[in-house]
Amino acid sequence: MYCLIMIGLPLILLLALVFILLKKKKSIIFLIIGLVAWGASGYFIYRLMLVTALTGEKTYAFNQKKWQEDKTNRWRMASGLVDNKLLEHKDSNQVLLLLGQPDIRIDSQQQWIYQTGAGGGELAFLFHYLDITYKDGKVIKATTREVKD
Repeated sequence: MYCLIMIGLPLILLLALVFILLKKKKSIIFLIIGLVAWGASGYFIYRLMLVTALTGEKTYAFNQKKWQEDKTNRWRMASGLVDNKLLEHKDSNQVLLLLGQPDIRIDSQQQWIYQTGAGGGELAFLFHYLDITYKDGKVIKATTREVKD
């Protein structure tokens, strides 16, 4: 409601001023059409913003079968892996069994990168990655990363 008042009130005043200045029958039609169009667009924009804010990006608990089958939606599970520290202190063989082969291996930095799909990012398209860093063959750090398109 606040959004409609902030957007609609100035427009109403502007259109009323135009109507008063022109005092023509066509001005009434334009005033009514303008008010309806502006009010409807403001309402739908407000609803879209509200729904987006309430729903956000949905994440899912890690599921090994889904991880290996659906590479495009891995990003929805990657944060669960990191937040719940499911990879910490695992050796590279355990990670391979759990996640499969990484998409990128940077041996000089002892880092594996999994491309976890694309999506989310309300106004921009995001590419998601899971970065895993090893030391002495054990995971010391796992983070998620987003790159805007």
